[in-house]
Amino acid sequence: MRKSVVALAVISLVDAVTLWISQVLGPFPSVVPLGNPTAYRNLYVHVPISVSTYFLFTLGFLLALAYLLKGRSWMEETAHSFIVAGLVMGFSTLVTGMVWASESWGSPWNWDPRETGVLFMFLAFLVYLAVRSSIKDPDIKPRISMAFAVAAYATIPLSFLVPYLMPSLHPIMPETSMFIKGGLTPLIFGGRIILVLLEGVLLALLMRSGGVRSAKLAVIPVVLLAVLLVAMQLPPNLAGSASGAFKVQVISGNMENGTLYLRVRSSQGSYNLIYRGKPPINPLFVVFRGERKLTLEKHWLLVEGRVEDSTIVASKLKLIPYWGNSVNSLIYGLTLFTLAYLAGRERR
Repeated sequence: MRKSVVALAVISLVDAVTLWISQVLGPFPSVVPLGNPTAYRNLYVHVPISVSTYFLFTLGFLLALAYLLKGRSWMEETAHSFIVAGLVMGFSTLVTGMVWASESWGSPWNWDPRETGVLFMFLAFLVYLAVRSSIKDPDIKPRISMAFAVAAYATIPLSFLVPYLMPSLHPIMPETSMFIKGGLTPLIFGGRIILVLLEGVLLALLMRSGGVRSAKLAVIPVVLLAVLLVAMQLPPNLAGSASGAFKVQVISGNMENGTLYLRVRSSQGSYNLIYRGKPPINPLFVVFRGERKLTLEKHWLLVEGRVEDSTIVASKLKLIPYWGNSVNSLIYGLTLFTLAYLAGRERR
């Protein structure tokens, strides 16, 4: 038990480091169909959580099936712990997905096939908990609840396959692989999936043992890092226009003779922006589907400079990351802490 907690603490520390790297330095697409491109840093948070949800439910299903065949009590108890952990991760999958969708799809909920499939999956296993708690006879409770868990697993392949079977806003694996194949992206992305999987499994096993209060301390690095990310990233997003400082979103633009000319908008209206310093993003232009695109489009910028009529003469530009990235990091930290809390409770 002590070794498991130590392993969880080490993994949590590494997880915190990779979370920081992914949310502060992590690559994001140069051009996206809708919304702020930096919102795609949620790929490093939302996707590992969703993969862990599927994995935990799968382990729960396999152990439930094994219990129905073998009748070993430890199988039923462990299956239950994996399913509870999957439900916590599943709820986090839904919430982090909604935060991301609010920017990249224009609305937090769109009844997209994958969104709807994950919701049905979550509700099916939530009903499993209701069925299990409603049965008072200790002799028949394990078999009926495990049989229901096996039946509920039918929602897993359904939720995974629906984007391949019908039109969906949700990217499928070939589309995701186009983004994660270059540079450090696959290393960060793959590493985070492995770390979140390990933490989910370890916390589920500690939950099965019960009474492991030190588990809450083990996940503190992730929680503290998530709070720090919120503290760093939210202030620029909440900044309002003030004398010499502006929060603007880029509509379009071009560069001529080393001068950047942008059309931007803010809560006060639209402006032309002129900037002669180092661009806040690299590369500034890409060729996308045969068309030259400005990579600053749809980004929010924090601008220092002066206003002359309807023109901002900028002395400094800073890229503002999408606020949902830090919020989802905090949701992830709270998810781990919830699982650690459940692991700290005494078994009944």
